[in-house]
Amino acid sequence: MKRRVSKSHPKYDWPKVKASYLGDPTMSFEKVAKKHNVPLESVKRMARAEQWTTLRLVLEEKVHEIIISRAKNDLEEVKNRHLKIGKLLQKTGLDALIKGKYKITKAKEALDFIASGMEIERKIYGLDGKEKTGMTPAIVNIIGKEKQIVGRYTNAEVIDAKE
Repeated sequence: MKRRVSKSHPKYDWPKVKASYLGDPTMSFEKVAKKHNVPLESVKRMARAEQWTTLRLVLEEKVHEIIISRAKNDLEEVKNRHLKIGKLLQKTGLDALIKGKYKITKAKEALDFIASGMEIERKIYGLDGKEKTGMTPAIVNIIGKEKQIVGRYTNAEVIDAKE
């Protein structure tokens, strides 16, 4: 009479064997069998009964989704940080021009702050076109007009209002 070996055969640590296979996509049934000193046919039988191959695919899909989600979150954090920097540069330039809040020797420096801030902001929103300037013509026109207005004051000093 043949003796049946149950799935929970105490001789082998099946949860560890299964974890080895599921946890390493390079692990084949042969490698798992050798690593845990389990007969290959027993590993194949258990894998078939518990659908290890399908489980591995599902697990890999979930891991891929988590990695993509984390990458998206990281990218969003970077975008937000760069957006804050861009807005700060714009605010610094505008404050220097309007309120005389920062010590900038030439109005052009304030304009450079604004332009840099706008460029960063546009890149974050994916609005940096393929033009040579890296900005759309409308923005170039706005900056051009600002430069004409500010150009009259190029030699003027913007000093800190606290002095």
